[in-house]
Amino acid sequence: MQDILTSQMLKFLHDQRISLTDKRILLAVSGGVDSMVMMHLFQQSGLEAGVAHCNFGLRGTDSDDDEAFVMDMARKMNMPCHTIRFDTSAYAKDKGISTQMAARALRYEWFENLLYKENYDFLAVAHHTDDNLETVLLNLTRGTGLAGVRGILPMKGKLIRPLLFTDRSSVMHYAEQQQISWREDSSNSSDYYYRNQIRHHVLPVLKKINPSLGQTFRATAERLVAADNLVKQLFQKWHQEAVSEQNGHILIDIALLSETPEPALFLSDTLQPYGFSYSQVKEILHSLEGISGKVFYAADYCLVKDRSSLILQKNKVNIRETVITEMTETFAFGKDRFKIESLPGDSKLIFRPDIAFLDASKLIFPLIMRSWQTGDRFFPLGMKGKSKKISDLFTDLKVAVTDKSQTGILVNGNGEIIWAAGLRLDERYAVSKHTKHIIAVSLFPKAASALR
Repeated sequence: MQDILTSQMLKFLHDQRISLTDKRILLAVSGGVDSMVMMHLFQQSGLEAGVAHCNFGLRGTDSDDDEAFVMDMARKMNMPCHTIRFDTSAYAKDKGISTQMAARALRYEWFENLLYKENYDFLAVAHHTDDNLETVLLNLTRGTGLAGVRGILPMKGKLIRPLLFTDRSSVMHYAEQQQISWREDSSNSSDYYYRNQIRHHVLPVLKKINPSLGQTFRATAERLVAADNLVKQLFQKWHQEAVSEQNGHILIDIALLSETPEPALFLSDTLQPYGFSYSQVKEILHSLEGISGKVFYAADYCLVKDRSSLILQKNKVNIRETVITEMTETFAFGKDRFKIESLPGDSKLIFRPDIAFLDASKLIFPLIMRSWQTGDRFFPLGMKGKSKKISDLFTDLKVAVTDKSQTGILVNGNGEIIWAAGLRLDERYAVSKHTKHIIAVSLFPKAASALR
């Protein structure tokens, strides 16, 4: 006989039109209480399920104990169990990403392969209402659109979330009532991660204000999902009429964009996959009544404002960034090469735009040479402490559109801009009579030593 929570899960899946009859479901099981309760509910439901567990090797013997625990529980529940071990730290270092991002990438790639190789129809993860609410609050904190506010979906492709109908306290109560064992991850009690800060400090306050927060949020999320679906339909209709492709470029009809009730929303949804931010979208819309030829840049794409269309195209020169350590002597950025020299503070210098003489005591390594980004601002030498946008500097110096994306922007380890290469130095890093050690960065082959 099914217990109440199992019946509620099956009703939730039915209401969401997720049919699992005669399907094979792969359960992502970490060993924590949420995934262990999900595992128990699927056993009670009689649905055909297998277990997948990832050992990320991040917690020493605890990771190995988690793996052994999940394998043992799967055996007791008579479920097939698939396990894998990752060198997550090495992968993160190789890709230059956080261990969290690395773990996510590794596990979902493996899950996708398992679905195919082992003939599973769906992957189930144990997210519940509190997880969804935490996600929405994080999105709101960072800035988000309608999709970020409506939260995670019960179903997306082959991924299902069968516990979204319930909350953390109900899951804990069920585990204790059914005497379900689980493994506790010590990182869950730490406030190091933003999600844990929301879980430990924000949600308790919200639940004190509204004890029925979970139920209220689920109802709100349903309405937001419906609104998001409606907006998507309107957007797709507009997109079919207003967006076209020609000679490898994407054209957005300015007239049809201007006629929409919410042009910022539609343009943002169009450009976001190409790396353009919402603030850039606002700038683009502001430029529509101006002259043609204005260009906006993302990391890999640029958008040109023409007379009747916005033209989206891939950057001809794909420049990302170059890391400069204290040991670097020469480096390349795009078509340019640079040389770095260390000079005594009393050196006689000839100042030129293509050489940056920097006060070494103010540098925080590693430095970064990167492409110009919208919103970049610094304090140009000679402006007496006034700041200026790099884009305005380009305009003042009549820098060609094709050269803007290739101009190197030297950035300190604290994020401050040091030098627009070949154009202007930031006064905060310029040498003074108090400078004891100089770092000279020059466009190669015009080495600083030749100018002393």
